[in-house]
Amino acid sequence: RDTNHFDKDGVLTNSETKRPDGSSINTKHEPDGSKNTNVFDADGNRVQSESKKPDGSSDNSTYRQDGTRDTNHFDKDGARTHSETQRPDGSSINSSYEKDGTKNTNVFDANGAITNSETKRSDGSSTNTSFDKNGNTIIRDFSPNGDLVRGG
Repeated sequence: RDTNHFDKDGVLTNSETKRPDGSSINTKHEPDGSKNTNVFDADGNRVQSESKKPDGSSDNSTYRQDGTRDTNHFDKDGARTHSETQRPDGSSINSSYEKDGTKNTNVFDANGAITNSETKRSDGSSTNTSFDKNGNTIIRDFSPNGDLVRGG
């Protein structure tokens, strides 16, 4: 069953689809042309969301039963620019994606301190930097085939 809501001028502001299994899709239409969509399971738990902006960029999130949220951000051309994983304990993983194929990932603990950083290049080489609780930094460089070339 589909339900649409309009403002006094007849402009669509919200739409809702209720599925036979009890799940639903709710979309809020903003005056600037952006749309925010949430998908709920039959128990009312949000399982997915999408935000589409007027410039064509978008954010997509998936909500897992354990409380983890995975979000991907895309530019107007549909290329992923960055992603985030938020865990229930407060820790997170953030990645950025460069046009040359490089992926930069940072891992944070529940207090927001960075614990690991990794850069993977399009040629397959990578640099991994670990940070321990004592302030020590360990840097390792790997060749495209995975061999350690620097660090310990």
